[in-house]
Amino acid sequence: MHKITNSERNRVVSILDDSIERIMLLSYVPERAHEAVLAELEPGPYDVFSRHWELEAKGEAAALQESAREVCRCLRDSPRTFAVLQRYGAHDRSESKAFVDALLDLKEVVGRRLGETVQHQRRQEEDLSRARMKSQQAAETKAAVEAEQSRARRRFEED
Repeated sequence: MHKITNSERNRVVSILDDSIERIMLLSYVPERAHEAVLAELEPGPYDVFSRHWELEAKGEAAALQESAREVCRCLRDSPRTFAVLQRYGAHDRSESKAFVDALLDLKEVVGRRLGETVQHQRRQEEDLSRARMKSQQAAETKAAVEAEQSRARRRFEED
């Protein structure tokens, strides 16, 4: 696996955070049109949710993706709309809450593992640098010892 930088690691974790937030928001949206929810929504969110449920009933996957983004934007921008969905969807969230919790755990593990990868690469580079330096010092020491031996041999032979 290629090593990544801290900024790349942070970007991956940020993307996971955003995805988890969107999933959490969407977990409050009922699967089918809910008249009591629609009755309490303001006109803007009303149109967004009506269109979303209509697309969901038709099964139009591509349009449904864009609609899900609009629903997320609507829920982020309108605390009142989110409060309405929380009130009506509180009892149906046990499975989605478990899923979001699992994704949060996954994000922690991925973030830690990616961080370890970067730290591991730094440690390897530092160890390699130390090993090269020691090898160079050993080569210099060896050359000095050999030179000294050579001089000692010449002196011995001269005597």
